[in-house]
Amino acid sequence: MKIQTLNDVVDTFEKLQIKHEALIKGGIDCIRDKTNDLPDLDAMTDDRERAFRNLQNAFGDMAVVEGDLEDLEGLRQRLSLVLEREDVIKKRVEEYRAGLKESLDRMNHGKKALKGYGSSGF
Repeated sequence: MKIQTLNDVVDTFEKLQIKHEALIKGGIDCIRDKTNDLPDLDAMTDDRERAFRNLQNAFGDMAVVEGDLEDLEGLRQRLSLVLEREDVIKKRVEEYRAGLKESLDRMNHGKKALKGYGSSGF
């Protein structure tokens, strides 16, 4: 397999990371600003799983890599950056989920309060 092919697969994954990082940041902003333009986590998960499978397949076929050591080192450095970005995205997703849970808890509290007013005869 050629290193360029591996670099192309990594390019695709990096673009997806950048897109998803922006979507999650937007989702966090939506929760803070109380707007309804939230990202679809299920679709994002499907996209990420597909892209990760492509990475696995590309690197699984690496029995023989055509290229020099400098190209391999460049690829290794890119993969390190991909892993670092994954950690950032994971933290943002956790922050997003915590914000969603907090919003849901507030709504449930308000719902209970409204039911209490309704049953009190007001």
